[in-house]
Amino acid sequence: EGGLAYTAFYATFVAPYFDSHNTFAAMGGRTADRAEIDRLVDAFFDLNHDRCVQWSEWRRWCVFALREHGDEISDVDELTRVVLRNTILPSFLSQGRVHDKP
Repeated sequence: EGGLAYTAFYATFVAPYFDSHNTFAAMGGRTADRAEIDRLVDAFFDLNHDRCVQWSEWRRWCVFALREHGDEISDVDELTRVVLRNTILPSFLSQGRVHDKP
């Protein structure tokens, strides 16, 4: 079917939003706990838990984003941002898993 190994998926889609050099971290001087992000990526995107995000697993969220937030999406990068803003980010914030930088 095709997909990305978890490490490649994380580096390509998730790291730009949650690693310490990104906009999310800069917004509040906060960093994300990597273990919690890994758990959320697994829960939302790696549905069969094989450490590989298959196209069908990612496609599900892309279709959701296009249907529900199509007016916010002008390119594939914005599609990725909309998917993350509406999946991992709300769950992450609601669980209080953001901590101040040391």
